[in-house]
Amino acid sequence: MKIKLGHSPDSDDAFMFWGLATGVVQTNDDYEHILRDIQTLNEWAMEGRLESSAVSVHAFSKIADRYALLRHGGSFGEGYGPMIVAEQPIPLDELKDTVIAVPGELTSAFLQLHLWFADHYTGGLPWSDGLEKVSGEAVARALDLHPLTPSSISPRGKNGGGGTGRTSPAAPSSDGRQVDQATTRRQPGDNQTTAEGQAAGFLKPKFTVVPFDEIIPAIKSGKVKAGLIIHESQLTYEREGLVEIVNMGKWWQERTGGLPLPLGVNVVRKDLGTERCADVSRCMRESIAAGLDNREKALDYALQFARDMDRETSDEFVGMYVNDRTRDMGEDGIKAIRLMLGLGSAIGMVPATAIDVID
Repeated sequence: MKIKLGHSPDSDDAFMFWGLATGVVQTNDDYEHILRDIQTLNEWAMEGRLESSAVSVHAFSKIADRYALLRHGGSFGEGYGPMIVAEQPIPLDELKDTVIAVPGELTSAFLQLHLWFADHYTGGLPWSDGLEKVSGEAVARALDLHPLTPSSISPRGKNGGGGTGRTSPAAPSSDGRQVDQATTRRQPGDNQTTAEGQAAGFLKPKFTVVPFDEIIPAIKSGKVKAGLIIHESQLTYEREGLVEIVNMGKWWQERTGGLPLPLGVNVVRKDLGTERCADVSRCMRESIAAGLDNREKALDYALQFARDMDRETSDEFVGMYVNDRTRDMGEDGIKAIRLMLGLGSAIGMVPATAIDVID
């Protein structure tokens, strides 16, 4: 069977899928690697286009009826994560009236920006050491995570033949660039929000959507005063002459008592059936392990997708987002996802969601 596997054209995702893309991981299915920016993958997941994909945690809350969460392959920030940056320091009292370039409305960074605004400007969020202590409606609408079982999957009929066992990696850059250029743009001040809307009483940021790799150029050219950066920009913004205004990873760690910041996860479409979902999970788990166990070879492969980063910077970036937590997000990783999406529900950005989890 052909399995269309979506991931971003970034060195960390390439590192994770080196084992699968190069044949180190054995499979009877035919994996086609589809490289797109994360906003596009999020939008495609809403349509169920791919059998398996990387998605933002924010977006996953809206597709959990169709996709199951994998415990491995997740990206978390351990005291680091998306940042608001600018050419000059911006007092926080002025930031609430500043138009901020954001990389997409389904990104986890976008949700975290809204949570930070609610926490900083509107008297705080219903924080707790765990989701069980979050009060009121946030608990009532919080996430219910439970193991994937045959009864929770709707098989798609015949799963298909064994396939060729090959994988087909896409070109390193062309598709990602084309999609980036096509990303929906909004004019400063539009301040559009997600379909669920916002709960009353929470201050919302002013924003404009800009492709993630164009945010720093937009700041330097004066198109926007501040930007919410993700991916390798977290390592390169200083050499571009920019300064940090807010670090979501530091804020989250301080406010949660040390929980990791949920950013991205890998998912598999539930209509593949129990056995095939489990095998897709196995392939991804083994591919991550192969990369971590063969770091130099996997890094050589990942450098194709490094967008002009040198080897040292690429290695640092890969280390930030492909590590032991990528092998398994752990109970604190799941707890962090529940808390972030529960808080997102409290401010009206995340729907009530039940999540199936595959080990």
